[in-house]
Amino acid sequence: MSVIMERQQLPSATQFLAAAKHFYKQAKWIQRVRVGVAMVLALAGPIAVLLEPNARPLLGAAGGGWIFISRIVLQHLESNRRSLGARAQESFDTTVLEIPWNHLLAKPVSPEEVAAAARSESVKDMSSWYPDPGDAPWPTDVLVCQRSNAVWGRRQHTSYAWFVGTATTLWSLLGIGVAVGVDASLSSYLITIALPSIPAFLDATDHVRSHSSGALSRQLVEDSIDDHLTAKDADAAALRRIQDRLYELRETAPLVPEWFYTLMRSGYEADMRAAAKTLTEQTKADGEHGDHDSQSI
Repeated sequence: MSVIMERQQLPSATQFLAAAKHFYKQAKWIQRVRVGVAMVLALAGPIAVLLEPNARPLLGAAGGGWIFISRIVLQHLESNRRSLGARAQESFDTTVLEIPWNHLLAKPVSPEEVAAAARSESVKDMSSWYPDPGDAPWPTDVLVCQRSNAVWGRRQHTSYAWFVGTATTLWSLLGIGVAVGVDASLSSYLITIALPSIPAFLDATDHVRSHSSGALSRQLVEDSIDDHLTAKDADAAALRRIQDRLYELRETAPLVPEWFYTLMRSGYEADMRAAAKTLTEQTKADGEHGDHDSQSI
């Protein structure tokens, strides 16, 4: 078992990870409320056109009111919980990967808050968050773990962006189809279907844009790590710069719903561990090849 695998089984490490899970779960719950109400309003529009025309003004007012509540109040609360989750995750990373904390980047979550959050979560299956880098030397072992983080996020954001974009397009077409099917006027369509759908449409377009941007940002981190692995030129400062970027992305990137994460998790984990094994074996082979070359010289 590698040193990294041993460190991530430490009680302090699993506590940080459990706290991060709790904070992220709170942020995702707020997100679920925001998206859920927006979807209900969007769904109610076509139904009102068909069954209850008198509800049109009420739906329009509800859509406008929810834009204010969702974007001014709930979005702020979601961002706060996500920031706490990112900071707790950073404490886990600095503990497991033995990278010094960057106090210019963020302040660690207090031990009391970490303990309180961790008590609410099970620590089961948290002892192997990162793949086993085997006997890869430092800093290759750290780079492999950081790379798995970046690749996981990139793939998850890309998949979810496609899912949301496709679902939004199909629902928009359905709303137009309903309006055309009942021969609704333009004003009726705008008030009953378009306006109540605005919160959901804004959330969906924000999700597609932010998840796509998050995937691209993680791709750049992945490329940088691959360059270091190839050149074998990483040092402690390079590892900290990569970690800074990963933290910034965790704090600002949009959240993927828990159900989507759970759906993709098993496949991603298998791919992550297979890639880590390939990278460590390749590094070992390159090292042996280098030794042979030096001996021949």
